[in-house]
Amino acid sequence: MSEFGIIDTFQASEASDVDRVVMFQGLEGYDDVRPGSTKVAVWNEGGEIDDFDVETPEYGMDFESEDLAVEDVAADSAAITEEVLESERTDRFADAVAVNAALRIYAGGDADDIASGLEAAHGVIESGEAAERLEALRAF
Repeated sequence: MSEFGIIDTFQASEASDVDRVVMFQGLEGYDDVRPGSTKVAVWNEGGEIDDFDVETPEYGMDFESEDLAVEDVAADSAAITEEVLESERTDRFADAVAVNAALRIYAGGDADDIASGLEAAHGVIESGEAAERLEALRAF
């Protein structure tokens, strides 16, 4: 078993229909991309595990984790994310939201790499599509 036990489980599964697994974890153990280095492991059915590091300064997050500090994590993070999605913020928080969205767009297979995912993330935020999706979720 490799260091990527969950991926090994999917590879060995006879009942799973999962054909892609993307896992990432930053140095602090978060499941989101924090400033610095984030380890990413990718497995596509029939292939080997590919692992690489995302160095966030290469994607617009050239600041420290402390720069994202907030008093009330849940409430402040929700308000900040809403402001970013509505194009009301273009600061380091907007950069962090975009990079996290980029990795998820890549993980979902809608981008060939993180840079393409970042371009897509910026596009949906700037077009207003992200804010529309948030409103649709609220109405659900």
